[in-house]
Amino acid sequence: AVLPDAALYDGPGYPFAVHRPGSAVVGELITAAPGAYGELLAALDRLEEYGGPGRPGNIYDRIARPALLPDGTPVRAWVYLAAPLIARDLRESGTEIAGGDWFKRRSAPAE
Repeated sequence: AVLPDAALYDGPGYPFAVHRPGSAVVGELITAAPGAYGELLAALDRLEEYGGPGRPGNIYDRIARPALLPDGTPVRAWVYLAAPLIARDLRESGTEIAGGDWFKRRSAPAE
């Protein structure tokens, strides 16, 4: 799937998505099994160090955004964007991942 209006930045072993109009991030869209939605969301929140809306310790903020399926169909998805202070630092001095695709960046040959 594609997340419009977001840019991807290199992080300490994992990427950070940041809101940026006109850019896009490529990624995987997963759907929870029936009855497992709450458990999956709680596990992802722990993984992404998200403590709830506006919490100062958040690494990421979980936000509902439209994502685009390969055929262009928009779907509502929860995404984890870098928390505001981290996003500011990334915009100012971070390393943007060209094309917004973490896996292609990792598999690119070294120069």
